[in-house]
Amino acid sequence: MSFPPSSFFKGYIPELAIIVMLLTIIQFGLGHSPERIKADGAGHFDYLPSIFLHHDFVRKDVLKESDSDLYERTEKLGSYNDYKGKTVNKYPIGAAILQSPFFAATFLFKDADFLKNWKPSSAERQDLGAPAFQWAIFAAALFYLFLGLIFFKKLLSQYDVDPVITTICQALMVFASGLVHYVYEDPAYGHVYSFFAITAFLYHSKRYFEELKCKDFLWMSAWLGLIFLIRNPNLLIVLFLPFIAGNWGKFRTGVIKAKTYMRFAGFG
Repeated sequence: MSFPPSSFFKGYIPELAIIVMLLTIIQFGLGHSPERIKADGAGHFDYLPSIFLHHDFVRKDVLKESDSDLYERTEKLGSYNDYKGKTVNKYPIGAAILQSPFFAATFLFKDADFLKNWKPSSAERQDLGAPAFQWAIFAAALFYLFLGLIFFKKLLSQYDVDPVITTICQALMVFASGLVHYVYEDPAYGHVYSFFAITAFLYHSKRYFEELKCKDFLWMSAWLGLIFLIRNPNLLIVLFLPFIAGNWGKFRTGVIKAKTYMRFAGFG
């Protein structure tokens, strides 16, 4: 039984080609990093093992002095700060939210012995024990890079940019920036996920200011919330909205319409 080529893949050949090119460079040039979840990336990622493996996600009603065992692991990691008698993860949760499907797939398909080997190896970092989680986060970074490139193309298409120029811009966005590093070396960091969320936000923002539809306003609001959860200072992307709108009149009209939608939803 034969299957016709997917229209999806036919529509995103340039993005797939860029991903394949990146994988080729990593495989034959840069090499694979033996440890991808480390430093700040370990902090972003630790929400997942903390909640689902170690069960030491600190709750507001538990202090260190009342249950020191709950804090034994987090006390040894550099990702947590003391706060009012507790330790709390100092990194935002957004990257972990996007990584969670890949974590879940690894969690569900590995055996119990593998999960038992998840232990901190020192006060500075986690020994993530199995290559599977390292590869899962690498796959997550590739996936969101791919989605980010798609939204980037959709954004440029709204400005009637020539498809060839768009592909060149996509390639430059990947290979002439730090994205390569944050895919193959530090995929647990928030950078690739920020790229995805910001391009999605700008795309729906442009659509909103052009068409003033409620669904686009809801999408841009959701993406903005995700941007904040991934890396709080990236919320400054809202300063680009007047430029995305195109002129002051469209921006003002969009803001007025947004207030109407917010009042209708009970926020005004």
